[in-house]
Amino acid sequence: MIEQDRQTAQNDSEQLGLENEFGESVNLVKTGLRELNREGAEYDYFHLPILLMSTGVERFLKAFIRLHVKKVSGAFPDENALRSKAGRTTANDVRWFVSQLTQRYFSADYLRQYPAVDAELRTLRNDERISRLIDTFADFSMGTRYYNMNIVSGIEPPGACQMDELEKLREDILEDDALVLNGAPNLNETTTVDKEIVLRLTKSCELLMRAVSRLIELEAPAQSALNIAEHTGHFLHLTDDQLGQTDYSLLLIPD
Repeated sequence: MIEQDRQTAQNDSEQLGLENEFGESVNLVKTGLRELNREGAEYDYFHLPILLMSTGVERFLKAFIRLHVKKVSGAFPDENALRSKAGRTTANDVRWFVSQLTQRYFSADYLRQYPAVDAELRTLRNDERISRLIDTFADFSMGTRYYNMNIVSGIEPPGACQMDELEKLREDILEDDALVLNGAPNLNETTTVDKEIVLRLTKSCELLMRAVSRLIELEAPAQSALNIAEHTGHFLHLTDDQLGQTDYSLLLIPD
């Protein structure tokens, strides 16, 4: 009986920790979006918002993978489950986490049983906007944020600096025929392009967070899903026409 009580207490503690991790990761993403969209922000300096968003998304994905593994195996995975077979460090590799989430953790039989899960996984796997965002986060997390220290440490090559990453986003927008067809005014003006960068990053991040939030609602036990939805509700209930429309400065984001 004592052992059973101890195990129950441990399970409750683990579940509470997971729910809190969802909450903290969502707050990081929201804070990053608030900084990204801050009125009068210097768009050339996007280190802080991308740092917050990429860190939040990374932790959000890790928490969901743990949630799903617990559902199918009865126990939370250890850190080895979040590494590649080669054993390489993947602690910040957001691209690797998305590929694992969409390709490794759900069997064909499981997806036939839960078609709604399959639909959200296809969104994560196939939506070009999410793919571009994940590439931006992965490049930043694995290299750009360490650029200055790589120079100090004499690492060659030091990787891309944040201005290189921003220029890649600008070039991507300028080459986007859809934007040209939509008649965006003064496309070549830096201010217009930077605002479009902010809008695209915001919409893409919201799409990513909405897809994973829906997966959580489908995968989590009933009471846990309700608890987590207190954190993910903003993204969970966003409609397509609401993407990019939130004033994040008005959201209450706990410290």
